[in-house]
This record gives sequence, C-alpha cells and structure tokens, in this order.
Amino acid sequence: MTEGIWVSPTEFISFSGKGNERSALLSELNGSGILGGFDPYSWLGILPDPDPVLQKTGDGIKVLRELTSDDKVLSCIQNRKLGTLRKRDFAFTPGTKKGQEATPEAVRVCEALEKDLENVDLYNIMSQILDAPYYGTAFAELIWEPSGGSLRLKEVRPRPAEWFGFDGFHRPVLRNNEYESIQFGKLVMARHFHDAVNPYGLRLLSRCLWPVAIKKGGIRFWTILCERFGIPWVIGKVNGDKTARKDAVSQLTAMVQNAVAVVSGDTEVDIHTLDNKGGNIHSDLIRMCDTAIARVLHGQSITNEGGKTGTFAESKTSFEALGDFREADEHLIITFWQELAWIYTKINAPEGTLSPTFKYIDPEDYESRAKIDEAVSKTGAKFTKVYYVRNYGYKDDEIEVGAPVEEKPAKEEKPSKEPGSDFSTKNEGAGFQEPGDPDQTDPDQVAIDEMLDGLIPEAADAHEIAKAISEIISQAESFEDLEARLEQVLPELMGAEGMEDVLTRAMAAADLWGRFTAGSES
Repeated sequence: MTEGIWVSPTEFISFSGKGNERSALLSELNGSGILGGFDPYSWLGILPDPDPVLQKTGDGIKVLRELTSDDKVLSCIQNRKLGTLRKRDFAFTPGTKKGQEATPEAVRVCEALEKDLENVDLYNIMSQILDAPYYGTAFAELIWEPSGGSLRLKEVRPRPAEWFGFDGFHRPVLRNNEYESIQFGKLVMARHFHDAVNPYGLRLLSRCLWPVAIKKGGIRFWTILCERFGIPWVIGKVNGDKTARKDAVSQLTAMVQNAVAVVSGDTEVDIHTLDNKGGNIHSDLIRMCDTAIARVLHGQSITNEGGKTGTFAESKTSFEALGDFREADEHLIITFWQELAWIYTKINAPEGTLSPTFKYIDPEDYESRAKIDEAVSKTGAKFTKVYYVRNYGYKDDEIEVGAPVEEKPAKEEKPSKEPGSDFSTKNEGAGFQEPGDPDQTDPDQVAIDEMLDGLIPEAADAHEIAKAISEIISQAESFEDLEARLEQVLPELMGAEGMEDVLTRAMAAADLWGRFTAGSES
C-alpha cells in the first residue's frame, strides 16, 4: 500500500520514496554461492585460493618459492626488480588540496613519518614489496610503540604470504587456528591484479610451474643422454672365445682412462661418434621453456635471449614492454607507501588531515627544457638569471645573462653569370661560353639576364621556385642538362598555367628584343 496523506476529501499526496531508495543504496549486493556454490571454507572464515595451477597440483606458495632455484626464473626476477629499485630518488610530501598550501598539521605528520622511517631499511622493504607480482600479494606488518601521546612507527616488517588468507569480504585474515582477523593499522598489502573473484592477486610464478618442470626433466634426460652417447664409443672386434673377449673388454676399459691399449693382432678397435645425428631436440626444448618463462615474467623474450632473435625494431619494442612492467611495479610501491601514510595519518593526526604523498623524483631532462626555452626565446621572450639558477642548477656566481646571440642567416650562393663560369662545382674552370675577353660582356645577353631576373621572382610562389631553380642551375653540368632538368621540374613547381604564362612572356620578350637588335644593326 502506498504511504501518504489526504490533504482534502478528494486529494491524496503520496510520500516520497527517497528514504527507501537511500536505504537500498546503503546495502550491498549478496552474490555468495553464485560462482562456486556451497563453500565450506567460507564457514571457516577464509576463501580458497582460486589460482588454477595451484588448485590442480594441490600445492601452495611453497612450491612457487622453489621455482626461484631455476636460473632463468631467478635472472628474470632480478632483472625486473633491479630495473625498479635503481630509482633511489623518492620523497614524502605533505598532503595538500589543489592550489592550496599544506596545513601545519599535514606538515607535522609528514615530518613525523619521515623521522620514523629514517632507521628503516627501505631498499629491502621495497625489494620484498616487488615480490607481489610473483606471489600475488606482499604483506608487511607495522610495529608501533608509544611516544609522547602518539604512536611511533618503530618498524615495517615484511611477512610471508603463507601466513595470510582472505575472508568472504576480501579482508585479510591470519591463518592460525582461529583465522584471526587483522586489526586496523597492523598490516599493509601490495596486491598484483586482484579482482572480485581472486583477492589473492595474479601470481606470475604459478604460470612458470610447468615450463620449469618440463625444463628440469629435459635437462635430466639430456644429461643422461650426453653421458651415454656424448663420448666416443670404443668397439673391439675379437676373433676368439669368451675369455679373449673379456680380456679385450678390460683392455678397452683401461683405454678410456689412459688412452693406451694393447691388443692381439686378430683384434680390431674402432672409435665411433654420433656426430650430432640426434639433432638439437633437447636444447630446443629447454630454449622453448626459457622463452615461455621470459614471456610470463617480462612480457617478451628478446631482451634476455642471445643469438639472432629479431630486428632492432623488435628489440626496441620488447625493451619498452619490459619498461611497462617495471613502471607497473613502481605503481605497486607507490600504492604501498600511500596506504602506509594514510594509516599513519589516521592514527596520529586529527580527522580531516590530509595524509602525506609518496612519489618518485625523476631526474631533470635539461635537454628537453633547453629546446623549449630556445623555441620560447625566438618569440621575443627574455630569461632572467634567476630562471637559469632555479631551473638549470647553476649558482649565482657561475652564470651571467647577456644579450641574446642572433643567428646570421646563411648566404645563398648564386650561380655566376661571368664568362667562363661553370654551373657545376665538379667542373671548375670549364665554362660553356665561347673563349673571349672576360671583360667584354655582350649587352644583349645582359639584357636577357636582367629580364629573366625579373621574370623568375615574379613567377615564384609559396614553394620558393626561385630558390629551387637556383639549386637546379648549380647542379647542371651543361646547357642541355639544365634544359632537361628545367623541363622536368618547372611544371611541378609552377603548374601548367604558370609554366605556360612564363614561357609565353619570355618568348615574346626574346622575339621583340631580337627584332630590335636586328633593326639597329641594319
């Protein structure tokens, strides 16, 4: 029945349903039993580990730790870890709202946290946090001690993942007899790709279990094969009874030790080798397993494989993939310290105080900044001495700011029009003009050159036709070569209409000048 009130004998107003809607928003969806049906572990307060590999083998995290005895697994883990741990510049900064200064309380909490972490081996803790991708989750216990009315963080102690599980609400519990829940402020976690089904996180080492097992079996069989067939076989042919054969065996066995054998004249000794007739089956199998391990732990296999494994582009792409994995590991560390700082603030600061922020400090890229400054300076901007000191790390007595140096434009060399000059630098001293007095210049030729000097710039457009023509002239080796080059290039530079217009005007001018000079001579 709808709830409401009659405001008159004929009008009824229903109550708003917002109260029920709000109460429904405060509840949670209950999907227990949908995915796995009845789960006896949920009655015990812990969810089973959903890792598909560990479920089929019936093993736990202990078997994953044994995988690190494999050389390929260990080298991949070390390579990925050290790529992240080499970044040593990081810091906690007081929590602030965007565009505002940090409050005194936020500054106090940040300084107190940094002081408590002074005697903590942060490098070792980060190294164990980076185990999360391999075992799913990394756990660390916070050890506190009272100090002046607040709690001081005495130690951050990593704990084995075997100690903990998760309950039906994905909260961590201690795997003791009672599956004890963890009190707030005692535990910090770093989880690798956990989701609604798997709170334990994605374990990369479980995906390496079978490649390592197959690799070990292959190496064991390969070793036996090498022992039996890797050394030469000494075969003796004896013409005699059983006693003679036994003596020959003894002599050949001794030959293996000292390479000396004395046999009778009717005995033949041959040495046979396999000469790699069995192929590289076992080495290929081991190489395939190593490649599978590298792809799981690094996302690729080219950067840690020797030999001909790909092109430069493939190697570059593979290295970038490894860089993405290391960047994701950095995010795990950042998340871990952010959560620790939030817990520290909740315990030691008033409500509403923003927790400190953890971040890596990347080295300054001065080359990129210099390129940006160069582009900005070309717009007319001028930088002060303070700017260089602040952004480039100079000291006050190391730099003086002077007037900007203007770059002089390079002078463009034009082809010489003097008699005896050449159009090509390859044939200096060999001109095309007929031999004559270099001081005497043909006035008709000068007039035509002046006319062309006026026509070519006039026909030039946004494609800098004049510059292109000058380059063509400087590259030509003869008038015939110049004519062929111009016929090929000018239509592309000027277009059909522009080329036709220029040629028409040039031919008309040349015809008129010819008529004029012919009339003057007659």
